Amino acid sequence: MSYQKESLYAPDSAETTRRIDSLLESINAPILLLQGNPRQVISANRQALALFGKELSEIENHRGGEVFDCVYSFTEAGCGKDPGCEDCPIKNAIVDTFVSGQPHQGVSATLQVKKAGGDENASWCSSPPKS
Repeated sequence: MSYQKESLYAPDSAETTRRIDSLLESINAPILLLQGNPRQVISANRQALALFGKELSEIENHRGGEVFDCVYSFTEAGCGKDPGCEDCPIKNAIVDTFVSGQPHQGVSATLQVKKAGGDENASWCSSPPKS
């Protein structure tokens, strides 16, 4: 995997990339790695790519709602900026984590997502890591 990380890490190095990729792959859950501002995906592990049925090149530098195919990511305002995003528990937890530094667990949401056969609801829940 390769991704742009200049906003997070300095200096940019192949060793840093290798370590982060290794860490992401060692976690037995789908993981998206986001940068804070703008809130965009910079990497993901294989489980996340399989969950969303996408390649890394299709999700890097995109917002979470674009990865999930949330209907609000297709509006003129876009993911995180559409009025429908105001009360999104996923967006609000991510924003608060970047602002406060505090993690959020057990966040659940039902998003309306675009699918080939039309829009449908998808449920998402973050859960604490298993011991």
